[in-house]
Parts: sequence; C-alpha cells; structure tokens
Amino acid sequence: MPELEVIIFLMFAAFVAGWVDAIGGGGGLIQFPALLFGLPNATPAQLLGINKASSIFGTAGATTTYFKKMPLEIKATIPMAIIAFIGSILGAIFSSNLPRSSFEPIVFFVLIIVGSWILFTPKISSPVKQTWLKDKLVLVVGGSAIGFYDGAFGPGTGAFLIALFVGALGKQYLAASAGAKIVNLATNLGAVIIFAISGSIIWSLALVMAFANFAGGIFGAKTAIGKGSNFVKIIVATVTFASAFRLALQIWG
Repeated sequence: MPELEVIIFLMFAAFVAGWVDAIGGGGGLIQFPALLFGLPNATPAQLLGINKASSIFGTAGATTTYFKKMPLEIKATIPMAIIAFIGSILGAIFSSNLPRSSFEPIVFFVLIIVGSWILFTPKISSPVKQTWLKDKLVLVVGGSAIGFYDGAFGPGTGAFLIALFVGALGKQYLAASAGAKIVNLATNLGAVIIFAISGSIIWSLALVMAFANFAGGIFGAKTAIGKGSNFVKIIVATVTFASAFRLALQIWG
C-alpha cells in the first residue's frame, strides 16, 4: 500500500470520478491520471487493474440508481453491453503487454484527444432518424470498439457512449446516461476479470478507492436525475487538460 496521503488523494479522486462519471461520463479522465501520479512505479496492468476494480463499484452504484428510475433504458442496452464485455476482454489483454514507457505517451495523447472532443463537441438536440440497420451497426461496431478501448485504456468511455446514444440513436441525454452505465459496467467487468487473473490488481487499494467511487456514483446519478449535467462538461475538460499537462511533465520533464 502507498503512503497515507497518497491513499487520501486517490480516494478523493475516486469519489469525484464516480460523481462525474454518473452524470455525464468521463470519470476515468480524473481517476486514471490520479493513479498515474500517485503510483509512479506501477505497471500499466496494475494501474488499469486498480482503476477498473475500483470504478466498477461506482458504475454499479450509478446503474442501480438509474435502474430504479429508468428500468426500460437499462434493459434495452443489455445486448450492446454483452458485445462490449467481449471487446473489453480483448482490450485488457492488449494493454497488459505494454511497457509503461510506451503506455504513458499513449495515455497523454488519449487525454488530449478525448478532452478536446468533450470540450468542443456541441450538444446534439435535433431529431435523429433511426433505422434497423443503423441500430444494429451501433450495437455491434460501437459496442465492440468502445469495449476494446475501455479495456485497453478507458478514459472518456462514458462520454463516448453517451454521444453515441444521443448522436446515432437519438436518445435523450438522461436516457443515454442511463444506457451508458450498463454498458460501462460490462466493460469494467471484462477488464477486471483479465487483470484479476493476471494478478495485476492491488486489492487493498482498489477496495478503498471503490468505496469512494461507489459513493460518488450514487451521488452523481442523483445529481443527473435532479439537475442534468451540462455544467460537468467544462469541469471534465479542464481536469483532462490539466492531467495531460502534468503527465507531459512526468514523461518529458
């Protein structure tokens, strides 16, 4: 286990990540960089394993809260969740073999791209025409691609899912947030299975962070249901760019 101040820092990051992720996605943009900074000697598999093992509890808390209010949205997204689960397993296997020297620059560019995407992508409000073929393409291609990404890296997965549901399927933002949770829960589970089998998860730290992430997830879901989530967009983008800058100093400084 790391020093006490590092644990407190990671717990705080996990709580904020759970809150943000439940509202609009992007919690991994807060928690994962915090792990990079707090655990400078950990391997990519350990970082990803701890991140997934802790965040899955927050995602489960948010999913449960959404299910009580919007059960049909959760049930309708289960087929995509199954496909994303398989993609996540493949992604976790891929990232387990990356050295940290290669992993950190990849995460840096992921943070820049995802942060820019979240900040500059406008909110989609016009109706979207749905077809059977489009629905199936989103289900298979979107589910497998996002699942692989979440298993391999993860930051911004929730935001990607919400944008996919809103932009491609024409869902309302709150309904998209609910559907994204069950898919994200499946991708977290797939990754956790792989990292647990390989012995990459530091369970004592992961469970401490999980408690904080779970509390943040429930609080965030209630915030989203009560007030909406537009204000989180700037917060997530700001934290993302700050994390990318700090990571750049760590890599090249």
